[in-house]
Amino acid sequence: MLDSKYQTSNEFYEFLRQQLNKFVEVKTYFTSITLYGKIVEVTPLSITISSIYDSEKKSHSDECFNYYLPLNSIISVRVI
Repeated sequence: MLDSKYQTSNEFYEFLRQQLNKFVEVKTYFTSITLYGKIVEVTPLSITISSIYDSEKKSHSDECFNYYLPLNSIISVRVI
């Protein structure tokens, strides 16, 4: 989990690069709910999280959502 030991944006970027293609829990200032998904892209300014939602009503289709988040909007990241 991201904590206060990551003081600079470069350290945070490197932390996120190490979590590439891992399933994570992300809390952000943009939404009141926690986001879950796999980190599919990391840049020095943003991350992309891919989340697949399996709708119970439509069991034959999965919905894929991509979240593009600026690094400065992230409160915490935890690998699951």
